[in-house]
Amino acid sequence: ERLSVTALQQIDQIAARAQSILSHNRAILDRFLDARSDLIVVRPEIGSVMFPRVARGRVDELCSLLRQKFETTVVPGRFFEMPDHIRIGIGGEADELGAGLERLAAALDMM
Repeated sequence: ERLSVTALQQIDQIAARAQSILSHNRAILDRFLDARSDLIVVRPEIGSVMFPRVARGRVDELCSLLRQKFETTVVPGRFFEMPDHIRIGIGGEADELGAGLERLAAALDMM
């Protein structure tokens, strides 16, 4: 309860930090998506995830390739009733997002 009270007392700072992280990471993901014709996505203005549709190849093959060759995981869209999509989260560290997107690009290029 004390942590909740402390967090609520600092909610404006917490929200500003979260918004800064998401804005920065959204720009990283947007640049990546702009360069990829093999991913099609509706880009929501808010939120911490996107669900690009894989336009070439099968999602399960992409996920397997990412795990086996690149030690990287994306969530298959079948878990969200979107079997031709993958889920990409943007709420983490920018460096990790960038590195993950580089590995995703390499895997997509192999498909």
